[in-house]
Amino acid sequence: MFNNAEFLRNVRVQLTPRRLAFTCGLTVGLILISELLIWSATSPTQYSPSDYDRIGAFGTASFNLLFFAQVILLVAMAPSMLGGNMIQERLRNTLIFQQMTLLSPHEVLLGKMFGSTAICYILAALLMPFAFVSGLLAKVSIGSMIGAYLVLFIGALSWQAVSLFFSTSAVNANENVGRNLAGLSYSIGGLAVFFMIIFFNIFWRRNWEFQEETTYFFGLPIFNLSFALLVMAFVGFWAYVGAVRAFKDMQLVLLSPRTIWYFFITLEVLLVGWFWGAKTVWEQNLYSEQNTYQSEQSSFLILAYLVINWVFLTALAGISAISRNQLQEWWSGGDDAVSMLKRTEIKNSVFNYPIAVAIALIGAMVLWVSIYLRFSGESLTYHFPIPTLLAILLGFAVTMVSAASFIQFCAMFRFKVANRAGAVLWIMLIIVAGIASGIFGPYSIPGFFNPILFAGVLIDDNIGISSTMAYGLIIEIAFALLSIGFMYWKWRRTREEMLRDKA
Repeated sequence: MFNNAEFLRNVRVQLTPRRLAFTCGLTVGLILISELLIWSATSPTQYSPSDYDRIGAFGTASFNLLFFAQVILLVAMAPSMLGGNMIQERLRNTLIFQQMTLLSPHEVLLGKMFGSTAICYILAALLMPFAFVSGLLAKVSIGSMIGAYLVLFIGALSWQAVSLFFSTSAVNANENVGRNLAGLSYSIGGLAVFFMIIFFNIFWRRNWEFQEETTYFFGLPIFNLSFALLVMAFVGFWAYVGAVRAFKDMQLVLLSPRTIWYFFITLEVLLVGWFWGAKTVWEQNLYSEQNTYQSEQSSFLILAYLVINWVFLTALAGISAISRNQLQEWWSGGDDAVSMLKRTEIKNSVFNYPIAVAIALIGAMVLWVSIYLRFSGESLTYHFPIPTLLAILLGFAVTMVSAASFIQFCAMFRFKVANRAGAVLWIMLIIVAGIASGIFGPYSIPGFFNPILFAGVLIDDNIGISSTMAYGLIIEIAFALLSIGFMYWKWRRTREEMLRDKA
């Protein structure tokens, strides 16, 4: 890190010796003044009980204040400074020079991530001895303090990675999208503080007493906090990977399609592990009178799994849709390096989508097997037989084909954010179908068109292969064919328009 030229550049620009000395001196002075004020505020009064512990009250108030100050530094200020750094580099037209250096995208972004936020880490480290002593005075256990600071550090890195992703995407996007992403990258800090405060209130009680409730991951008991940290690290890691890919795209570096595959594989591992075996937290009542009820509830876990994948795959379809400009690149027939690179990326984006859908379907089948093994096969087979599973997976795959075709149809129109508008319209169409099913009933055409309601109806049927299943699949397939037809028609018309304009 200390040999990273981008890290050293950011540190030298922001942390001149005079500025660093002034900032650290001001911080120490504010800490001492705050400690004196807290000591005065915790003095006993005539209403204080006889066993009032002034030192403990002082330590509690001091630790809360100092820890909150560290949260502000690492979770609010650092992501905002990082997002602003990328935007300012673009506005000053200095980002182009960094793309021409011998540093890899990973080295450039890593240098920005820690170089532009170095002052926040220095001030947080300056607060650390005072916070540690205050925690000891407040009789906070060492384990609780270590856990709290571990969460703070992982959370800070994850939110900084998210801010880096949005800011890098902003400087790599067109003007309208970039403006929206730039505003979001500046506001990440406020959202992060709100989330982290709720996070600490969930896992720590009064006076920082750690809650040791457990959950299950792949059938093994783990702390709830451990799984929450795993999710947070997952988000931060893939946000950073997304930032690296966006920076490579700016440098016209060929993007590997395997990154998308790895993302969906890790996502399915996380979801399958969380839902493993009918949420093994019910295992203690597995063979009780509630066995039938729990097997029904377990079948809905696959539905929840598919809903989460439906959201991510819809987003992938919006990103992978081929715009009019990309079609022009495809049909131009140019033999230069840039044209060949663009055509390769278009091919990769087309193949990424079905592979991601296949990974999601495999994860759903593994999840069903884990649920089946947790129950006495007869109960689950009755409430969620194999034909029902296959029908749900087929309906999910057909729905994803419909989504990709519909979004691609919208992406070929003449406005800049056509692919994103197509994704939004598709989500609105699913929501409208769900509302309409509330009026006409779940067995109506809108109910079967909505993949979530269709899967719920199949789970409630409990009778294996049925006319309901066939009717719903016919509706799903009919809309998919309709979407494919419109996409093909727009594809041909767009090609004719471009050839006519070229002539």
